[in-house]
Amino acid sequence: MRIPTFSRTKSHHPLQHLELSKPTLRSGDIIPVATMFRSVPEVKEVDLSQNTLLTDKSLVPLLQKMKRNPACATLTRLSLRQCVRLREKAIQDRGW
Repeated sequence: MRIPTFSRTKSHHPLQHLELSKPTLRSGDIIPVATMFRSVPEVKEVDLSQNTLLTDKSLVPLLQKMKRNPACATLTRLSLRQCVRLREKAIQDRGW
């Protein structure tokens, strides 16, 4: 698994962009990402595009944790482009 990149605008500013595109994340890989959201006060973008192994079963718990976190209020973009095993309805049913 590729190490995720976190970009910040300045060292004292909150996380701006979580880039996890194309690393071929598996279901078990998403658990640490979900856990990370507990310690993130703000995030603007999360890019999970082209993770062809992610499924509804693995991603929905992440989305639920994100939604319960105050950082979600600052989220402006969630990219799930080309996550071919995800069903759009499963994501929409969770309010995304």
